[in-house]
Amino acid sequence: DKIFFTGGCFVGKMVAEAAAKHLTPTVLELGGKSPVFVTESADLTIAARRICWGAFMNCGQTCVRPDYCMVDEKVASKFFEEVEKSCKQFYTESPETSEFFGRVINERAAERLSGIINDTPKSKIRFGGDVDVKEKFVAPTLLDFGTDFAGFKRSAAMADEIFGPILPAVRYT
Repeated sequence: DKIFFTGGCFVGKMVAEAAAKHLTPTVLELGGKSPVFVTESADLTIAARRICWGAFMNCGQTCVRPDYCMVDEKVASKFFEEVEKSCKQFYTESPETSEFFGRVINERAAERLSGIINDTPKSKIRFGGDVDVKEKFVAPTLLDFGTDFAGFKRSAAMADEIFGPILPAVRYT
């Protein structure tokens, strides 16, 4: 009659406890700041395609998407080139007109995501960054914080789950 959690949230615990009292089967999806690590031994093309797909499908509005990347500095530049290449293959050079790239759920979401992009120094936007709030369009966007881990941690992109097509990354050694 006890429920143990190794992670998760307080609300999830409350739901699970309520369901357990009535023997109700329950599945809880607990999203959050899910990292993805890219090491120097990775196949960069495959990693880029999979991460691009996971981060930007459904306009980044899935709870199980990679929320940020930690990339080995030795392969970061090549990896980011591959991510951009994958985005263009998936969503064309103009994702705003692509039939394969959607829109965020509402204008409020577009405004919130625009705030994340606007809070990021322009020099950190590797590609993307275009937003049309009225159209609810936010381009697939890669933020490259280089090796500035402190700036990365303080950024608006790292404050909460993104739930949009923005992928922050930092390089590690």
